[in-house]
Amino acid sequence: MVLPTGDVIRDLRPPTTDLTKVIFELGKHFWIITGKINLAQLIIDIELQVIFELGQHFWIITGKIKLAQLITYIELQMAPINVTSKRTYAQMSETPATPRFKDFDDIEYVDIILFSKWSISVRVEVKFPPNSYADNIRFILMDRNGSKIEASVWGHAEVERFNRILQPGCKYVIHRVKINPNAESVEFRAIGHIFELSFDRMTIVEPCLSIEFPILPKHLMPFLEVPARPTKTFVDIVGIVVHCCELECVGMLTKYKHAILMDAWGNFIAVGIWGSKLTQNSYRWSTAENGRPIAIATMLQKDKGFGGLNTSEHTNFTFNPDHPAARPLQDIRQKLISGAIDTRFLQKFLEKRWAFLATAWAKKDARFIK
Repeated sequence: MVLPTGDVIRDLRPPTTDLTKVIFELGKHFWIITGKINLAQLIIDIELQVIFELGQHFWIITGKIKLAQLITYIELQMAPINVTSKRTYAQMSETPATPRFKDFDDIEYVDIILFSKWSISVRVEVKFPPNSYADNIRFILMDRNGSKIEASVWGHAEVERFNRILQPGCKYVIHRVKINPNAESVEFRAIGHIFELSFDRMTIVEPCLSIEFPILPKHLMPFLEVPARPTKTFVDIVGIVVHCCELECVGMLTKYKHAILMDAWGNFIAVGIWGSKLTQNSYRWSTAENGRPIAIATMLQKDKGFGGLNTSEHTNFTFNPDHPAARPLQDIRQKLISGAIDTRFLQKFLEKRWAFLATAWAKKDARFIK
């Protein structure tokens, strides 16, 4: 009989009688007894099912164990999960001998079929709060190339564990990650991607400090694709700030900034800047009319009611960035500043925008509701 040693099982005194099976294969997984187990006598004669509760998990031994006399003493010393340690376990198991790493842009459907688990190097961009039942939590992850993907965790114990381990802005190497097709058509997803990830009790998390990650995302959504996104989903965009003013939302008595961004093809999109984002980069916004800065905005939330995007608590603005998607806009920006481009088409868009907002606000204003 061969049992794992080391950190997994600190002290195990096997009985002198031959034990045919201590680790039973349930499905395709092995359930391991962890702790100090002192068995005085073990004799084979009856069928038994023993359930040990270790921490917040049930490790189940199922099978025929012939037993006449059992004296059991279990001391549970579950090692706390600590991101500062060399290895952080979401499940007490070994790191794969030959991890198969996968970047998000390289994922294909055949990868789901050939291999069930993968390894990834990521930085946690966003951690959403657990749902009301505390049995699901979602993360937005970025790989070393700047591509984003959404990851989910299900189950009360797993949600509590990953909520404690994974922190926004921190970098990790995660093993035994499952890749699934995106289920956006049947359930809400925060960002758009063909695939999504899932973590479970077999997933292993290791802190990673050596890998460098980009500050800005690699993929930015074209303006023409934004209207097709579901309401309340998040998008990353880049554009020239061609207009910015302060408005007051009727019915809410709240002031906010209303910015208009333009892409390289002359398409416009409206962005509402709310809350703490008003004070951040306040000088940039106040001089946007004349400065025409190029802005990359991440994690903007789709707003169906007012036909545009709104800032969220996860939104970040970067002005005049050195990004491949921003370089084609630099020449257009200089022509806008110098007046070489006629901006009458911008005025026409603003007139239509004000008319749309006036109609939308009137529907929400109690004075106009019969």
